[in-house]
Formats: sequence, structure tokens, C-alpha cells
Amino acid sequence: MKENIMFITKSAIQVINDESFKWKNMKIECGGSLVGIFFNRIPLILYAIDTGTNASQSGGHLVTDHNYQNKMICAIISQYPSALSELHYLGDFHMHPMYFPKMSGTDEQTSKKILHDPIHSNLPALSILITTFDSNGTIEFCPFLAIRDNINDASFNRAKLEVIDENDSNITNVLGRRYVDYRNILEAKEMHESFPHQFNTNSFVNCKIGNARLDKEIDDLRNTFKIDVAIKRADIIFCEMQFEDVKIHIFFPQEFPLNPPTIMFSQGEAEMQEYHPYYAWNSLSSIANLLEDLLVRQLGKEVKKQETSTTIPDERDKK
Repeated sequence: MKENIMFITKSAIQVINDESFKWKNMKIECGGSLVGIFFNRIPLILYAIDTGTNASQSGGHLVTDHNYQNKMICAIISQYPSALSELHYLGDFHMHPMYFPKMSGTDEQTSKKILHDPIHSNLPALSILITTFDSNGTIEFCPFLAIRDNINDASFNRAKLEVIDENDSNITNVLGRRYVDYRNILEAKEMHESFPHQFNTNSFVNCKIGNARLDKEIDDLRNTFKIDVAIKRADIIFCEMQFEDVKIHIFFPQEFPLNPPTIMFSQGEAEMQEYHPYYAWNSLSSIANLLEDLLVRQLGKEVKKQETSTTIPDERDKK
């Protein structure tokens, strides 16, 4: 039987270790996203993202700070412009405050949902890394790989965790530069400086995502504003566009359309501003309409509508 292996950098292990000990005494769950690459379908976790300040946490419950997780994923990926197609969201880590060195039923259901979401169809497997503490207070790392079985199911296999040095030459070659320490990314003065508006995404212009709702939203943006929309796929999907002198970046969370997108925009040389349409959003909302309203209210921009006419086909033309 082939052994399941999961590689992880020392830096990522340190982040997970620090987060677990941070919340251990309070007996509160913590966790975050795992970002990395695949070597011959074997996951190599390069980064673990800390929980974030706005996560919903308790002793048996964790909902991560999705906005923070998404921003950090984009900030990490933007460090490696020559490896955009190699870097992926790989999965998640979280801590069981009571000793439980395996996946819970909730863990399995959440993993199945993520695996079978069309946004993650490019993932060969989902990496899950659980930490827990034994009766002596010693931390235990429990790695699992979730693999699709059929339409709605998945198998969960214990994996062997192998720690490697992030400065290994093979990693440097894949990333196209030396590994950037997570703390340096985290402590950046302005998060937006690391956002994907620095990406060269020309190759993604006018492509399709493969998710019907997202494809419709992107098409509506193109048709409403009469411009190209460049797309990139990570843990989330984000797109960038420019309307007149306004640069716009839209981040779609994993839970879209149940949760709203995050919109970042700047006019001219001004700094990026963030807009979170929590109160104006429901699952049937249109991003194009939302963005049009934002441009009018915040920047005084008017989007000219193209006049259309409806023609009723002549039944005599049908053969």
C-alpha cells in the first residue's frame, strides 16, 4: 500500500505550533489556511496562516476570519510572480483543545464540502493538519489527506508528515526566488501593497472559471463596464479590472454567493480602499449593480448603459 506523505516547511510548522500553544490554555480552537505547491501530487505546505483576529472561536467551534485568510493567501502568492500557477490553497490546520488525535465528524463534513466545491476542482487532495495536546501537555501533529471518492464523498487517510527546510534549493527553483519569511509578509505596513494588483494576469483575461454563478458575475461585469476582467484562482478567485482611472479588485470567498465578495478600489494614484458589502448583500445580489452603485456614491462615476432592444422572432422564419 502506497504511503501518504505530506511535506511541510519549518516555518509553517512554527506558525501552527505557536498558534496552538497560544490558545491551548484557554481551551479554544484555532486554525487557518495552508498554502503551498504539489510535487508529483504530493502536497508541500509552504505557509500556514494564523487564525486572525475576527475568527469565531470556542472549545468545539471554529469559523476562521475569511477576509483575513483570503488577504494573506493573496499576499503570499504575490511574493512569487513567476510561480503563480504553482501555488495553491492546499487545505487547513486547526487545533483540538481536548485530546483528540483524529478528524471529527464535523472535520470530515467540512472537508468533503471543500473538496467538492467547483472552486477547488484543481486540488488532487485536501491537506488537513490537526494539532492536539496529550495529558502531559505535549503537542501532537496529526496529518490527513482527504481524497475525492465520488460525487459527494471522500476518503480520509492518515499521512506521514515530513518537515523540510524552506531554503531548500528545490523550493527556491520552483518559486523562482528565495523563500519569504511569513513574519515579513505579516508585518508589511500596508497589506494592499502585497495584493494581486501587482500580478501580470494578462493570460487570464476573458477566461472562464467553471462555476456557473461566478462565470455569470464576471460576464455581467464585462458587459456592464465594457472592459476586460482578468481572473486568478487561488484559495479564492479574484479578478482585477480598470474602469476609466479606477483600479478595481474583487475577491470571491469560498462561501460565495452566501458570503459577499470584498471589493478594493483606488482612483488615480490614491491608496486602495476596501469595501465589504455585508449589509447590502444577499445571495441573489449582482456584483455589477453593487459596483456601479459604489462608483456613483464614492467616486461620482457614471456607468453609461448600452441601449438594447428586444426583437420577437417571426414564426414564418422557422423551418
